[in-house]
Amino acid sequence: MITMRSMEVGDIAENNLVRAGNYKQLYLIIPTLLVILCCLYLQKNFLNSDSAYLLYACNAMLHGGDYLHNFFETNPPLILYIYAPVCLLANIFDLNIIVVFKAYILLLCSLSVWVSYYIFTKIAKEPIIRYSVFFTLLLVTFLFPLMEFGQREHIAVLFITPYLFAAALTAQKNSLPKSRAILIGLFAGLGFSLKPFFLVPLCLCELYLILKSKKLFGWVRAETILILSVMISYLYTVFHFYPDYIHTILPLVRNYYYPGIHKPWQVLFGNYYCIYCLSIFCASWFLYKKNNLNELTKILILAQTGFITAYFLGGTTWFYHLLPAICYSILLITFLLTQTLLQWRNENRINFSLNFSVAMGIVFVFACSFMSNSQVNLIANENWPDFIVAIKLWLVLSLSIFATIEINKNKNLAMLATASAVISLLYFTTNNFFVNSAITGGDPLYLMLNYFVIGWLAINLIIIALALVKVNFNWIALPQKILVLIPFFYAVYFFPINYNIMQYQGMRSQNKLENSLIEYINNFPNTGGVYCFSVNNSSTCFPLVTYTHRDYSNRYPSFWWMNIITNDPLKKSVAIDTTNFINSIAEDLHRNHPQWIIIDAPGIARLARGFNIFKYFSTNKDFLAEWQHYKLKKQFYTKAYVIYEREKSAKA
Repeated sequence: MITMRSMEVGDIAENNLVRAGNYKQLYLIIPTLLVILCCLYLQKNFLNSDSAYLLYACNAMLHGGDYLHNFFETNPPLILYIYAPVCLLANIFDLNIIVVFKAYILLLCSLSVWVSYYIFTKIAKEPIIRYSVFFTLLLVTFLFPLMEFGQREHIAVLFITPYLFAAALTAQKNSLPKSRAILIGLFAGLGFSLKPFFLVPLCLCELYLILKSKKLFGWVRAETILILSVMISYLYTVFHFYPDYIHTILPLVRNYYYPGIHKPWQVLFGNYYCIYCLSIFCASWFLYKKNNLNELTKILILAQTGFITAYFLGGTTWFYHLLPAICYSILLITFLLTQTLLQWRNENRINFSLNFSVAMGIVFVFACSFMSNSQVNLIANENWPDFIVAIKLWLVLSLSIFATIEINKNKNLAMLATASAVISLLYFTTNNFFVNSAITGGDPLYLMLNYFVIGWLAINLIIIALALVKVNFNWIALPQKILVLIPFFYAVYFFPINYNIMQYQGMRSQNKLENSLIEYINNFPNTGGVYCFSVNNSSTCFPLVTYTHRDYSNRYPSFWWMNIITNDPLKKSVAIDTTNFINSIAEDLHRNHPQWIIIDAPGIARLARGFNIFKYFSTNKDFLAEWQHYKLKKQFYTKAYVIYEREKSAKA
């Protein structure tokens, strides 16, 4: 039985929240802090290779270049249109294009969060739900995609998210002012048009709205009219200004690019990030509630399902292909968890500040955990299975839930559970700090993040411990509620830690290699461009070209067609296309006379066994005539990159 005093405390806490102005200070402090962390991270690390190459292609397009002779990009030109303001500003005002690009994407992030949250305030009236969603929007737009900052999928999330909130508002039979609906439709049209697969979530959402309204033309709204207009206008520009992409690039992409990168469905399904999204999908059905917010829940589930489907249609396990699905999974599960905590508050009348502390604690630990390494790294080095780590994390966190949310008559047991949770979490976090210090070598940014997490957890747990002294417990609903939360804890807490460990270690290694290459190239006068021999990606020369301010002498970001050609080089159609490919390589070498040729040796070694790419290319007389002017200059990191320099005696 809950005492009248406990109910009074809960009511007072709720009234204080309303009088506090919906935590207006937190709406200012938290975004400022997140943006500062985001800027520090961006300043410290290189731009990802795909974004750097697309900036190069956009510049080439603005200077009159075309798909066949200047940049051989597999993506249609919409992403180049979106990048165009960056290149124009950098060229007109002689600004650093990298700084302009980062500022441009940060501006888009801010606009996306502002519009999305504006719409959400018309959907939800509960202050805590508003704050939780606002904070999560900041995470999925600013912090979580930092490794893929400015990628097409990141931009798709920025442009599509406001549309999803607007669709939920429409499902509630409400509408937006025409000016905002036009803005949302314009951005959504660009977002859904970035890749053909992105049409899947759009079709799912609009089909739901048609069924909801029970009208065949229930999809006709200001937003959808703008979306359709943007798509038609975009298709016209592609066919009119870039017919080479339709008639030449697309057939080659269909015959060589996608077959070369496609993975079996078992591999796609078994991808760790895919399992993450599917676990959230399953958890959402357990946490789903029929209330005035269920329309947004349905729209987020449809968006998540659509982008998971787009991932399978893409056929690759690259992380950024799942980025939209992951972002909407995070938003969905946080939205549902906050509703669950509020339901517990209303049913059990627990002290309101206690629930708020727990909900924000889970979300905030997630926010910082993906930017810090953890004890998981040590366990991984000992080859322990991932599920052992997941069980360990679940035990610690379920102990905290047991100690903070459920009401039990045994106060001593409650205090013991609280003490265990505090000790376990502090041990986990402090161990996280020392492991991270060893890995990062005292990196100030990551040390600051760890101090921040430790301090916040300590304050949070002290508040929990003090509040528990004054509450009673009830065993009845404990097992069911803890079981429901298991998928959430595994997905939201363990996943970002594991992801960060892998990404940050890879980033440090790549940054070290890129720094060495950049320093080496910058030691020589800028007398010629850079040419790259890479099979699988553009990271060999990007962002190296961007940061050394050299010309890129190759129309290809990588020789992605080699994966298919090496499997059956004697096939007649393959032989014809190969001749054209090699002729274009020889043409680029002859026309641009690059000073440096950088070879991605491991990538080339992964081709079919015994296949010698240079011997194969040398069957072309034009290529052989150009290649003979280059001599081996240097090898980096056990031949990871091999650099050839053009002989000074060679005629230009």
